[in-house]
Amino acid sequence: METIKLELTASQVKILLEALADTDKHWAEICDTSDDEDTVADYGNDLVLLRIVRDEITPKAIAAFGSDIVNFDRG
Repeated sequence: METIKLELTASQVKILLEALADTDKHWAEICDTSDDEDTVADYGNDLVLLRIVRDEITPKAIAAFGSDIVNFDRG
């Protein structure tokens, strides 16, 4: 399996984690509301992979930048 290594700033990581969180919510909603079994299966599989990526990145981001990195409140 090929891999890449990235060097990201705190703001870049925060945007990436927020995008993953927003996508997670959107895809989970599709899985919960769709009547199309193929759609649910496709989004469900992708959702599992997204959560694996998120769960790998999040603790590394917190260790590097602190717990506020996962605070997406803009208010």
